[in-house]
Amino acid sequence: MVMEQDHFLFATLDSQELRKLIDSMQRIDAPSGTDVITQGDMGTEFYVLQQGSADIYVDGNKVGEYTAPACFGELALMYSAQRAATIRTTADCVLWSLGIR
Repeated sequence: MVMEQDHFLFATLDSQELRKLIDSMQRIDAPSGTDVITQGDMGTEFYVLQQGSADIYVDGNKVGEYTAPACFGELALMYSAQRAATIRTTADCVLWSLGIR
């Protein structure tokens, strides 16, 4: 699995901790047009985009895009906040999710 080694969430993990994190993740195959995250929802998942691409929408307006490899969804988890944007796949994607309960 591709991980963004430079992402701040992974910066302090040693190889054993990183392996445990990866082993905890669930693979998601998301076809093009899938809303992975919906603006306004409470965040319970962090995502790593291994393959594909997705657009970022705020209030229905496209404000950016992700192309693999990329990570997203951490801010809503860190701050127990609603999702600030909708993330919609623009190609068939392979994502890895890590949920909190």
